[in-house]
Amino acid sequence: MFGDRSTALKKLSARQHVQLTLHKMKMRRIFLILNALLLIFVFYTSYCFPHKFVRVQGECDSNWLRVDAPDNSETICCKNEPGGYADAPCYIGMDLMPVLGSLKGAWVIPLSALVLNYGSMMLGPDVTMRRVRVYVRRGLLYAAVMTLRTVVLYMGLGQVEKKLGYLVLGSSDQSCWYADRRRGKRCPIGFDHSDHIVLLVSHYMAILLFEWFALNVESVGPSLKCTMLRSWIVIVGGMATYLLFFTASYFHTTAENLMGLIIAQGCVMLPLMLVTQDYFTSYKWLRLHNFVLQPDDSKTDN
Repeated sequence: MFGDRSTALKKLSARQHVQLTLHKMKMRRIFLILNALLLIFVFYTSYCFPHKFVRVQGECDSNWLRVDAPDNSETICCKNEPGGYADAPCYIGMDLMPVLGSLKGAWVIPLSALVLNYGSMMLGPDVTMRRVRVYVRRGLLYAAVMTLRTVVLYMGLGQVEKKLGYLVLGSSDQSCWYADRRRGKRCPIGFDHSDHIVLLVSHYMAILLFEWFALNVESVGPSLKCTMLRSWIVIVGGMATYLLFFTASYFHTTAENLMGLIIAQGCVMLPLMLVTQDYFTSYKWLRLHNFVLQPDDSKTDN
């Protein structure tokens, strides 16, 4: 099943070194452009859609009120039927967010490109222990990123933010007139960074961007497999961008969106980008060759 070729790391030739350097340069450009666009997204949506909405209980698929809605305002109803998404904050496809944001979706979908890549490699003629180890390590890297986002940036930071909000901003559970309409009978806290932006950027942009980089480095030429994998990455990234637009537009303030974006960029996207640049060479287990096949390890895929 596995080839007999040596798994020892080979020194790159001058040509291969140049190719890898070019891929790193492209990655830096993509990183800068993507993060600049995300910042523009946040400020644009905040300017065009200044009102924040909160979920309340009701008879529809999802029910919403503006945070600053006057007393006894009518609930905005979003339902999956013609015309059911006409009023903000309703939008077509909003039922995708619970799928991508669920525990299963948030862990399975970002790994799908790597799993498909691994599966096609295992069914191909160029299976070696070196290739298997690299793919497994890359999966573990992604799992570590998602664990960091789930445990530290979501659960841990959320609890800290909630306690600080009540302490500093003096928020009260019953300070809003619609507290009885909300699940848990509590008002929203005064400041709530966009954890959905952290999720979408960390799981569906940073990880897929790293996988895109790995595909480019490991591919020695055009192939059906790479075309299909890149297409899938674009589709998933497009869905995440679509959801991010409406999340930033309707459900958080400018400061909350910006804080969520900075957290995702600083804690996930930037470290992964630095791994692609082989920035952590002093840490043996974080060197790039642990997660991405060197150009001379790659074979043409059908």
